[in-house]
Amino acid sequence: MPNQEEAIREGLKHLSDIVEGKITLQELSGLSDEDVNAILALGALMYQQGRRAEAEDLFRGAVLLNRKNALAQSALGTVLTAEGKHDEALEALNAALELNPSDIAALVNRAEVHLKRAEFKEASEDLKRAIALDPEGTDPAANRARAIMVGMSELVKEIQKQIEQDQSGQA
Repeated sequence: MPNQEEAIREGLKHLSDIVEGKITLQELSGLSDEDVNAILALGALMYQQGRRAEAEDLFRGAVLLNRKNALAQSALGTVLTAEGKHDEALEALNAALELNPSDIAALVNRAEVHLKRAEFKEASEDLKRAIALDPEGTDPAANRARAIMVGMSELVKEIQKQIEQDQSGQA
């Protein structure tokens, strides 16, 4: 039986491994991927019911269990976007896209954050990429990207029209 000092050393070794990314809390706790997916599913249900704070807690927990879980990062980014926590949302969405560059929902959510921050070039790039990943037009998030692009195009036309009217009124 290990003495208390050995137990403390072992615990510190585990903490060090977690901090350094050598192991995850999920691995240390013995939770399976199915267990984490159940947490994510419950978080999604909470989000759909408008219980964003509870969803955020569940998604944060899933990320803490395994920072390399792209779905957990994406889900957290989604709820943070909805909550208007843009800096945190970008952090989670960037992490999700680093883990899974083809995550259409993460791309569209990140584009929405960029739009709210008036970062139009970045938003446009994310929307175009999301659309390109869904050439068949079947993914709901990609279709949201298409709708946003149409809206952006209409807004640009309206602004150009207003500029032309202002210029003709000054001449």
